[in-house]
Amino acid sequence: MAVEFKERRKFARHQTSLSLTIPGHSSRGIPAKAQVVDISEGGLGFETSQKMELGSSFTLSLDLPLTVQGDIVRAAPQGRKFRYGVRFHRVRMTPKTSFSKPRTMVRDVNKFRRVLA
Repeated sequence: MAVEFKERRKFARHQTSLSLTIPGHSSRGIPAKAQVVDISEGGLGFETSQKMELGSSFTLSLDLPLTVQGDIVRAAPQGRKFRYGVRFHRVRMTPKTSFSKPRTMVRDVNKFRRVLA
């Protein structure tokens, strides 16, 4: 008998390849580097060699003029790396513009990047 999988995500994911900096999450307190693999209005997925705790809250800096606050809600090993899922709490343009609802910012990553270029 086949097991049905029910999609729990509220928003469509968009594949991407953005650099990500996670302050204070390396073994020496140096910001950890990661690669964003997908992003949506409500969160993102990233891969890194750093092990992080499920439920951790932190601020992430992307290679766009965006800073996001979120929690790790999913963690899975991927070979020698780890893949994490982050749920957004707040997304803001750096340095001053702020948005309380992430979906107003991240509808389509590629479109957003073209606007900023």
